[in-house]
Amino acid sequence: MIVSLYQNGILDDDKVKDMNTIPKIEVFWTSLVNQNTQISGINKKLRLSMISEDIFLLLEKILLKL
Repeated sequence: MIVSLYQNGILDDDKVKDMNTIPKIEVFWTSLVNQNTQISGINKKLRLSMISEDIFLLLEKILLKL
């Protein structure tokens, strides 16, 4: 999913550097969920086994490794 976001120009190195806190990641993720049906579907599947805060923490760990 992260690679796809890069390929589609939704995510770039500057955006990744800017998302250095959970609240910023939450705003970014929420905007994606509201604008993209595929991300919305992924979010629904994730929410079956995780709470929102865990999703944001997982995204933070992924983004910190980029």
